[in-house]
Amino acid sequence: MNVCEAPYSAVGDGKADDTNPIQSALDAVAAAGGGIVFVPTGTYLIKTQLIVRAVTSLVGEARALARYTAESPGSTLLAVEGAGDAEGPPFIALRGPNSTLEGITVFYPDQVMTESPIPYPWTVRGGGGGENVSIINVLLVNPYQAVDLATEWSVRHYVRGLYGQPLFKGLWVDKCGDIGRIHDVHFWPFWTENRNIVKYMMANATAFIFQRTDWEVVNDIFCWGYKTGILFSASKDGGMNGQMTDIDLDAVDVAATGSSGGVETL
Repeated sequence: MNVCEAPYSAVGDGKADDTNPIQSALDAVAAAGGGIVFVPTGTYLIKTQLIVRAVTSLVGEARALARYTAESPGSTLLAVEGAGDAEGPPFIALRGPNSTLEGITVFYPDQVMTESPIPYPWTVRGGGGGENVSIINVLLVNPYQAVDLATEWSVRHYVRGLYGQPLFKGLWVDKCGDIGRIHDVHFWPFWTENRNIVKYMMANATAFIFQRTDWEVVNDIFCWGYKTGILFSASKDGGMNGQMTDIDLDAVDVAATGSSGGVETL
């Protein structure tokens, strides 16, 4: 289903509010038993949030990741809701089972290049009782908090090809009772090397947070310019076990650190 075709008729000009057309398409596909909601090249203003329900995929143009530019946006969603409220609802909720975000770019047009960037809620949250949520070939240009696989149980999550410049928190994993997989994640200045933003991130930001996850498989992850590359800690649900290979943490104050409480860092 194409969000720009009738009866949904999203505009994709970055000015018209395309929240309802895209959410209506997602709801219709989910109600029909699942499928693909396709977002063609364009810039889509989303004034609130989107929910991707079970067996439904929100899919954009990208098949390989590229830098974002306004002149060549790919399938870009503009996120504006929740400024100043880091604890608000996520911009995109993957409410599985088997819900997917693929080939999409998310950009926060109102974010500022100061020593105190604007807090926003998590850009993507997986779980909500669902299993097997996937994030594939997604560029999150300048999120304050990027991907939350921790607030809700997100068993057997799958992340491959996640790029972006999370300003405060990158990828957070907790509440996973069965083998999540994370491959090819690249947190780097995809938005800016502005000295204010770099200073803020070096003083405050954490790229990867791992808490309770059973036999997590992590390989080929990278970050640049963070206070902490990887934080291991025990939540009320426990700590992490699993395997990690090809871990590259560049220009960080602390590469990897863990708290007490029975957490084993591998």
